[in-house]
Amino acid sequence: RALVAGTDGSSAEVQANIVQAVQAFGPTPGAKKMMEAEKVAAEEALRTGLYGIWRNASSSHDFCGRIGPKSRCFCGHDYSAHAWSKGRKELRPSCSSCPCPGFRYIPRRPEEVGEWWLPRRRGFDVRIWRAKCKCQHSHEEHDPRTFSCRCCGCPSFTSAWECVVC
Repeated sequence: RALVAGTDGSSAEVQANIVQAVQAFGPTPGAKKMMEAEKVAAEEALRTGLYGIWRNASSSHDFCGRIGPKSRCFCGHDYSAHAWSKGRKELRPSCSSCPCPGFRYIPRRPEEVGEWWLPRRRGFDVRIWRAKCKCQHSHEEHDPRTFSCRCCGCPSFTSAWECVVC
């Protein structure tokens, strides 16, 4: 049991305090942005008939995040910069801005990978945050085609994080 200020440490009391705080103060700014992105992605899915989700194939979870126009690809471009062919037969839409072979989701915000405390740090800039590989380099420092690191030569991007659901 973890001792949390204002509780006896029980998970039920901690959860009740969290619910009370959200009801009193609302969700955090990062959570609001994540919910807005989910809403925009759902509206886009209704409009286009395409419903895209990202899921971790190695976990037992079906759903880690909804893919929408502002979702970031491993190549650094938004999903909106990726286009499907007319028949939509490919697994992933290709990028119109770079030689990326197809959209591969990468988190945009630290809250998406469970690092909810980072935006609360003094001087932290969420606009420059990038999800990191276990080699400690960002996806932007890895080749979008081979996934090898341009800085240290690690052979493939291996996430140093899990989604907020995992």
